[in-house]
Amino acid sequence: RVLKRDFNIEKDLKSIFIDTFYNHKSQHETEIFLNNSQILLDYALSRDPFECKDIEIALTEIRKLKNDIESQERENQNLENIIQDLRQQGSAYCSTHKCYTPTEFALFGVGAVMTGVMLGWIGFSWLKHQVSR
Repeated sequence: RVLKRDFNIEKDLKSIFIDTFYNHKSQHETEIFLNNSQILLDYALSRDPFECKDIEIALTEIRKLKNDIESQERENQNLENIIQDLRQQGSAYCSTHKCYTPTEFALFGVGAVMTGVMLGWIGFSWLKHQVSR
């Protein structure tokens, strides 16, 4: 109830009590101890192991991950610089050579299709005229 109230936990949490100072001479307390210990063991074995790390190991791993991030950021910046250089080289190339924009390519394609349709229509009309003679 305290966890639900203070931490807004919606599910009931299962709990067991293991009394390590139980009376070894009492059969009832021994059975409860063994039963609750078995429940805890079964639960622990049914879960993936959790690695407990000391603060130094955790900080070392965090530092390594931060170094990896920094290395990836540097690599990303290098690749962006390469892309920028290639774009500038492309612009320099296009200033001395004829380069076409995507719009010019599209208009050229449309023009080629229209020319093909017109030539086909003229050819079909000529052929039809030759056959009808």
